[in-house]
Amino acid sequence: DFKWSSELEGTILAAYNFGFIASPILGGYIAGHFGGKRVIALSLLIGSLTTILTPVAARANDALLIFMRALAGLVMVSNQ
Repeated sequence: DFKWSSELEGTILAAYNFGFIASPILGGYIAGHFGGKRVIALSLLIGSLTTILTPVAARANDALLIFMRALAGLVMVSNQ
């Protein structure tokens, strides 16, 4: 359905991993202030929403899709 270049496909696939860079540091800092249960619950909620909305973002805008995948990577790393 989508006519993406190989560079754009690579960026979309790598966007999830971009979120990994700051996730442990940011997640630990936030968990220190708000508690681990809240951080895990919020990250599951955000990760679920970004995953559910990925097809909508793919049809709307390439940059939005990349942002959604990076956000999913950022929040889902703390759940592993």
